[in-house]
Amino acid sequence: MDFFASLFQDILLPNATGIFFILFALALAAVLLTRKNIRLGLKSLTMPLTGWLQARVPHFLPFKKQESVFNKEICSVLNQARGFRLKGQFTEAKSMYQKVIDKVEIYLDEAAVVFEHEHDDKLVCAQAYLDAGHDCQNRGEFSHALEHYRHSRELTSGADDKSKICHASATSASAFIHHVQGDDESALQEFNQARQVFEQLDEHLGVAGTYKGLARISYVAGHLQDALSYYNSAYSEYVEANDSFGQAQVRLGIGGIYLAQGLTERAQYEFDQAYDIFKSDSNLRGLASTIFNYALLDLDRHKVATALGELQTANVFFTFIESKFEQANAYLLLGQSLIQTMKLDDAEAALEKAYRLYKKMGVSSGLAHVDYSRGNLKLTANKHTLARQYYTKAIERYPNNLSKAQALRSLGNSYFITGDFQLAEQNYRTGLQICMNLNSRKDEAKLRRRLGYLAMVQGNFEEAGMFFNSSLESLTADNPEEKTLGLLYKAMLIIEKCYDISEELTENRKTAFEYHMQSAGEDHHQALRLYIYGRYYLLKGKHFTARECLLTAKSHFELNNQLCWLFRCYYALGKNELESGLINLSAHTRENSLHYLRPGYQLAQQMQCHRATSLFKILIEQLR
Repeated sequence: MDFFASLFQDILLPNATGIFFILFALALAAVLLTRKNIRLGLKSLTMPLTGWLQARVPHFLPFKKQESVFNKEICSVLNQARGFRLKGQFTEAKSMYQKVIDKVEIYLDEAAVVFEHEHDDKLVCAQAYLDAGHDCQNRGEFSHALEHYRHSRELTSGADDKSKICHASATSASAFIHHVQGDDESALQEFNQARQVFEQLDEHLGVAGTYKGLARISYVAGHLQDALSYYNSAYSEYVEANDSFGQAQVRLGIGGIYLAQGLTERAQYEFDQAYDIFKSDSNLRGLASTIFNYALLDLDRHKVATALGELQTANVFFTFIESKFEQANAYLLLGQSLIQTMKLDDAEAALEKAYRLYKKMGVSSGLAHVDYSRGNLKLTANKHTLARQYYTKAIERYPNNLSKAQALRSLGNSYFITGDFQLAEQNYRTGLQICMNLNSRKDEAKLRRRLGYLAMVQGNFEEAGMFFNSSLESLTADNPEEKTLGLLYKAMLIIEKCYDISEELTENRKTAFEYHMQSAGEDHHQALRLYIYGRYYLLKGKHFTARECLLTAKSHFELNNQLCWLFRCYYALGKNELESGLINLSAHTRENSLHYLRPGYQLAQQMQCHRATSLFKILIEQLR
């Protein structure tokens, strides 16, 4: 004790020597603290004490002198980060947020709690909750994000403009989550509430965001013209606000509508315009979204290999910026693409990743898309019972939108393949009614073609012709690919009539040839065109040319396991080709349905292919 008393008297009392010693000690401490290792060591030792002091000391100070952990400097940093986030510049935003994290040693989604407890400005607290909600939403933590948005709205009940804008922003953000979770009624109400506030305050960016949300709801519901109108309104607001990022986002949405309508060239133009804007702004998220849309476009054009590369690139970007919702969408589309390339195990893995992400976020529409895609996978594997179970689950999840119509068409295809024509027609007609109600010309044309083909297979040529004609009439001139398919099917009907009911009319042949000459489509239509040309040249007596066309088409159908078309090629090529072809197919018959075997059996009987007739008879009996 004497030692400490002596030390206090000799050093700590305010004499000249003591003051010099104190200043020297402070200077030495400052030098030492500049050394990172020493600073970190001291920090680990003093953190418990620091935490206790931070919690207790402010209570002993006058209220006005209680400085918030989030002072003005940090609020400024957060505002800068918010600006970067709104522009999609996530790397810069993360850098700004890191400055905040370094200062207060907590993550962004916890920051709002500190704001509310230690900051006396409710608006600043509300903005912090809004930022925290955006961050959680980006990570796919939708329930957490909704909680933050709720806090933000509770703190902004004031009548000043800034509070109203913050409140409306939180409402609009909540609406988006409610929409993707399937609660469109709440989403519509919230988007409209937010839009009214933004319009009163002449806040162009806010108005544009709500129009964009309303467009998305209309698009998913299948009301494409309403969606286009909303997107155009949003675009005008972004132009008024001079916001290039928003304009580019709207262009992606408009391109998506054109793609759904079958207007691929228009869609390509909109995507290109968006890509140029995002590229000039170095906007990573925008570029990833555009690449994702390019993949959709390439899949529609049946360029699957290109689409796969684009999806993998987009997914790398989405993973980097930690956008879980867009990651799930990319995995979903990746799975759908892999199904088309017959990589079924890889497709299943991608769909499982999408399913887990959607389930975690509570996105019911995403779960329905995964069920539909799994149905396609099982259909490709000729597992019709499982395929129908998945299609039925998807149909139950979907509202009466285009996705439901597509699922009904696929379910009908499954019944068509197995020869259950009545059930196939029932599903086709239900899907057709949905498309007619939504005025979706492209999907309506597809279903009319399926009904026409179904009628043709059953020998109802007049009914088939009516469906094929109405399919063409329902399309506009802006749908060249769908027009091409319609013309090809109509040409095929005329050829089938000439062969199957002996209507060897010159006018029919001439009309068929005119249809061929008008038809110009993508590469995957080439085999179908060659088949029809082959049939036509047979009618004209040009057997060598016909055989060349039919053999080339046959190779394509064999490569893609399109057995129904193979039967037609064999039939056109004659008895010898038919018999050898049917026997070669016996290795596949256990994987295929009675629908494929029965016409093969009938052809074998008709052409008196005795070995093939016996083989198919045995196989049909076994499958029964």
